[in-house]
Amino acid sequence: MKKLLFVLCLFSFRDASAQATGYVGINTVPVIARTLELTSELRPQPAYGITFNTGYTFNTNHTGFVDADVLEAIDNRKTSGAFFKLGGRVYLASLKGRKPASNIFAGILIIGSQYHQKAMTASLDDAPPASFVPTPLQAKGFIMSPAVNAGFSFTLSKKLLLEAGVQHTFRVKREDFIGRRQRNYQPGMGSGQSQPLQYLQGMLNLKYQL
Repeated sequence: MKKLLFVLCLFSFRDASAQATGYVGINTVPVIARTLELTSELRPQPAYGITFNTGYTFNTNHTGFVDADVLEAIDNRKTSGAFFKLGGRVYLASLKGRKPASNIFAGILIIGSQYHQKAMTASLDDAPPASFVPTPLQAKGFIMSPAVNAGFSFTLSKKLLLEAGVQHTFRVKREDFIGRRQRNYQPGMGSGQSQPLQYLQGMLNLKYQL
């Protein structure tokens, strides 16, 4: 009996996988912060999907669209690091099985972010430049934080989709920020300087149906 149940479950999983729709793409918004983010999604049903994104930030000095430039004695801060995002989402217009050309989605995810930051101390007094010796600073590690996203999905053609939305990451638990917390860019999560919420990041995904 147990073997029969196992075989039935195996065939059910195979059939569900065969009916699922897969997508791959790229999120173009993080390019502003010298970040490449590749996206993927598996939709077993039109109403929900499982998402997995991965990417890398390449030595960026981006601090957010709104830069509260303050005297923090930090110069030439650069951030690099890899990240991943694993989550799920619901397509609200497809809850009854429909497949409209445009849709609304909402999702939850967990983000893993590896970071390596480097900077130099800067002089804030009136001392002659020759008397000031900059000190190198660095911070590195790996953190995980929950996040949510929401937006709209549009069918461009039989194989192409466009998604526009926002992602908000909850409190980023770090104690090794270089300078002001808000001005440290976190790979995959964004900047603590974004408004109206910290770590609010845009999404503009172009996806191809496999």
